[in-house]
Amino acid sequence: MHSLKQAPALLFALMVGWTLTAQTLVTAGDNNLSLAQVLRFHPEGMILSLPGAQGQSLGPAIEAALDQEPAVALQLSSQELILNQKVGAELQRLKGWSAEKPHWVMIGPDQRVHAEGSEAPTPALIFEAYGQSPLRTRASVLREFLKLNSDQSDALARLILATRSLAERRTELLLRPKPTTSVQELPPTRDRAGAPKEALTGSTPGETVGEPVPDSAPAATALPARLRDEQDANVWDDYAALYERFIREGHWLDLAPDGSGPISMAGQLSDSAEHSPHLIALAQKLLPTVEDHLRSRPSDEGRWQVWASLRSALGEVRPSTVLQGLRPLPGAHRWPPAAALSAFVEEAQRTGDWHQAEPVLQTSFDQNSEFLHALEAAAQEDASQRWNTAHGETNSTAGPKVEMGNYFGFGGWNGEIALLVEAKLRLGKLAEADRIVQEVYARVPKNATAESAAALARTCGATGLAEKWGRLAK
Repeated sequence: MHSLKQAPALLFALMVGWTLTAQTLVTAGDNNLSLAQVLRFHPEGMILSLPGAQGQSLGPAIEAALDQEPAVALQLSSQELILNQKVGAELQRLKGWSAEKPHWVMIGPDQRVHAEGSEAPTPALIFEAYGQSPLRTRASVLREFLKLNSDQSDALARLILATRSLAERRTELLLRPKPTTSVQELPPTRDRAGAPKEALTGSTPGETVGEPVPDSAPAATALPARLRDEQDANVWDDYAALYERFIREGHWLDLAPDGSGPISMAGQLSDSAEHSPHLIALAQKLLPTVEDHLRSRPSDEGRWQVWASLRSALGEVRPSTVLQGLRPLPGAHRWPPAAALSAFVEEAQRTGDWHQAEPVLQTSFDQNSEFLHALEAAAQEDASQRWNTAHGETNSTAGPKVEMGNYFGFGGWNGEIALLVEAKLRLGKLAEADRIVQEVYARVPKNATAESAAALARTCGATGLAEKWGRLAK
């Protein structure tokens, strides 16, 4: 039998179908899963526990221990089982435990137990026991695999996601406020080789109809807390190096046709980048590379999403500078792509200036309207042909009328239309806002449409339109 240390390729094969947050959860009513099935998708091992006869539970204490240094680096899953489940009974028989006391085990996919006890383990105990076992973390297996298969984008993406997940959790723990002290005091951390490091501490970080509508002002937001330099290096260095390689070597361009999968997720910079000066600097450095690829394929949603993740870290990169001079691919159904449109909206909401977002939202609305009209025309032609055939007619127009909006709700009030209406209101283009709302309501005359539009008008200070649209509700 292969040992785990000798078979990184085998372990990687077992991980191919794994998603980063997935685990086999056993619910209270589930009596079908076996112990082997629970462990199947955890080649890195996991910690299982059983409560005592009097209900004494180790589950919360184990979860807390796994979320502290140094055990957090293992990224292990835990689960508490119960005796009246098949899997719980199997675990008890495996160890011959008495049901009187609670118990826990660190167990591998081959059902070999590497540590156990009847009292909750400490983070240090978990870390030490794991290091003495043949078990390997997912990240370490992926690193070994990549040493021999450095060109495999999928493996690199999975390692980036595993590394990112750990760094994000460590950042959250470091910046989490503690009510009893102004400075966080955390236990010593360890690097990947297990050597102690110094403790990381937290840081604080224009047409008008009716009354004119003033421009909106951006909401005041507190600056995000930032990690100190040493913390930043300890937490994010590994991820930053892997991510830079992923972008510069073009692995992020190997997207699945539908844009799903680990490559798509790994291509986007961590949402926690705002807390890391290192990642902010990296985003600035990588932005020209990403924009060059984006300009060569401007209709690619995946490339826009990667760009948007860098922009989110930097805060002030305008999408209009990327789109300047670009033209959509002939026949493209949407321009600009949804991710670019979102960037325009975020910029408007951040600055309170809707001048650049409004024409882009209008273009998207017009494109959607054209698409809806084309669908209606095709559906009407089909319905008329069927009616004429059924009634022995040739060119009769007496058949049923088709309105796709009413039938599907397509063309009704949605988030994008709400944003367009808001842009019109913020810029004082009240007549245009009214025409859009009236058009949408005529297509899908629902109370919710009128109420949503009226609420938006009140938020924007357009009380006259709020009253007018509110009266549309039946």
